[in-house]
Amino acid sequence: MVKFKKLYWSHFQAALDWDDAEMWLEGAVQSGWSVSQMRNKRYETVGGRKPKDEEIVVAEMDEDYTPLSADDTPSSLTGEYEGVQGPRHDGPDFGDEPEPGSGGPAASTPAAADDSEPALALVRPFEDLPELPDDLADAFDQLKLSILTHKRNEWKEVALQDVIDTLEAFKALAAAP
Repeated sequence: MVKFKKLYWSHFQAALDWDDAEMWLEGAVQSGWSVSQMRNKRYETVGGRKPKDEEIVVAEMDEDYTPLSADDTPSSLTGEYEGVQGPRHDGPDFGDEPEPGSGGPAASTPAAADDSEPALALVRPFEDLPELPDDLADAFDQLKLSILTHKRNEWKEVALQDVIDTLEAFKALAAAP
């Protein structure tokens, strides 16, 4: 059973329909990604059309929800919480409690990292590439996912240099007269 410590339920909700969800959830654990960072990394890597913010379903509408009328206030409904608006913070989801002395999930985020460590530069090699025909785009997307999988597995099944040599051979093939 795979455990994803330091992730919130919203990470799982975002990845619910992804075929490669486990890989991205593991990336979120290792890199300390927020839900939106995890989504953006996946869209950058996998490609395709990035959905607009309003297209992302964060939660389904509760069919039992009844909106308040203009005359209703929290104090008129319950006699409590006068002047308080907005949701109540309940704390982390079950199983997300910080371990004693760990400082919680925020302690592992890059912003909380020790200043003596140099910040890792983000690598975005596919960010400014032109659109490709569907057959090439599909093949390259599959290749990207395969490379990421082998990289995540620390090149146990294939040597990194063998992959680089093969990519160089593709480069030579494409540039050949």
